[in-house]
Amino acid sequence: MIILLAIGKIFLILLFVFICILAVVLFAPVSYELDLDIDEKRVDVRLNWLLKLVRFRFHMKERMEAVLSILFFRRDFTDPETKKKRAKRKAVRQNRKLKKQEKKREKNRRKQRRSYEKRKKTREASGKIDGSDQELIQTVPEEAPTAVFTEDNANYDYAASGAGEGEHAGFGEASGSEDRNAGMKESASKLRDTAGKVLSSAGTLRRILNLVREYEVFSVAWPGLIRFLGRIRPRKMSGHIAFGLDDPAATGQITGAIAMVPLIYETDIRISPDFEADKAYIQGSIYIKGHMQLIHALILILGLVRNKKIRSFIGAVRNRK
Repeated sequence: MIILLAIGKIFLILLFVFICILAVVLFAPVSYELDLDIDEKRVDVRLNWLLKLVRFRFHMKERMEAVLSILFFRRDFTDPETKKKRAKRKAVRQNRKLKKQEKKREKNRRKQRRSYEKRKKTREASGKIDGSDQELIQTVPEEAPTAVFTEDNANYDYAASGAGEGEHAGFGEASGSEDRNAGMKESASKLRDTAGKVLSSAGTLRRILNLVREYEVFSVAWPGLIRFLGRIRPRKMSGHIAFGLDDPAATGQITGAIAMVPLIYETDIRISPDFEADKAYIQGSIYIKGHMQLIHALILILGLVRNKKIRSFIGAVRNRK
């Protein structure tokens, strides 16, 4: 009985700790700041969470910087050394994947060879040997290329296992015209691959947009999205913007559209349209500060997932991939 009580006590303590951690994660505010200076071409974005125990800063002026800090851990996503290390880790993972694939192919080759030997012995015992066994052994796949990771360039050199020196003897003796032709063929192949990927992405996007219209995703998600944006709206907005277009009518249309957005005209941001501008320009700076809670995002996601049309839309997207 005492053991059961002790186990129950430990379970309740762990449950209480888990609930506290979950509450902190969901209700602790995430503060955000945006400092934009158009004249200096400078952008500063800062995110702080859990009393600045978790911080993220993005800065762009002459160069781009993106730094994530968690307690004493700091990671610079734009540092060249960090990029090189990530490339090396990615290359190592890819190398391991290729080695696993090579082992799998080798296993299949051994299996086919054993099957061939077994079939050959059976035919020899029965005295019925023909050319079909030789055809079977010829279908065994050749040795696959082995990936070798090089730390200098974080790339791969592929050396065909079992290849003799004679296979590569004439490589350095190729003429300049052959090299140019090979380069042109490679460029054309890359261009075709890129065009194919773009067309495939465009087709996928078009199918998704058709599904969005079919299942009325925007009309279903819009009320919840408006509530979410209202909860995370900036608490402070200040600055000034001066702009002008070469067409005064277009300047007036943009000014009217801005005047219809309460988030802008109810703040300290001053908008100065220039109806006499000879060419298009925009100047000024904006400072935005606010906070949000992860519980609001969780409520939005749960509300969307519970809707039947949204679930049907997600299922249709998965089925058409």
